[in-house]
Amino acid sequence: MDALGHLVTAQRTFARERNWDQFHTPKNLAMALGGEIGELAEAVADRLDPHRHDPGADDTSLIEEIGDVTLYLLRLHDVTQTVPPSPSPVDCGRGSNDDVAMSVMRAVCALTAASGRLLELFQWTSCTATIDESIGAELPERLAAVVAQLSMLSARLGIDPIAAATTKLRKNAEKYPVAASFGSARKYTTFTTGTSGS
Repeated sequence: MDALGHLVTAQRTFARERNWDQFHTPKNLAMALGGEIGELAEAVADRLDPHRHDPGADDTSLIEEIGDVTLYLLRLHDVTQTVPPSPSPVDCGRGSNDDVAMSVMRAVCALTAASGRLLELFQWTSCTATIDESIGAELPERLAAVVAQLSMLSARLGIDPIAAATTKLRKNAEKYPVAASFGSARKYTTFTTGTSGS
């Protein structure tokens, strides 16, 4: 089994151990994916803005957000039984810093657009575990578009999305211990405070 297959299996086990399959409906996962893509866009904007980014800082937030997006994308593939395409290496070439920044921003815009088209499929659906035929017919193409754009952005940033997702899943296991999170959709920040998370 390759790294992608191991990650899908590990993520499936992670969800089942916590009794989270009940929350992982296609619509919920698509919505969560859209939110994570928004957080990734924010991390990219921070990284590219010379007034907001410390040049000596590492890219931890970018790596974590790419990991989150990859995890939700793979889980959506798994739950809908849509085979994820293997990530393809992308040659982004070399250019000036301005060329690279513009290329990254274009990739973020393209990823956001592909995500919007995916979310549109679920706009008027319920949060059931099944998808109807009209969505099922268009879903593989729209998921593939998100994968392609995530691959392009990841390549431009020099981040391996599968490695980022594997690391993020390990961190999630620490944040969401089975005993505290079993059968609960609460955010990990509520485990010690007992308050609602955001």
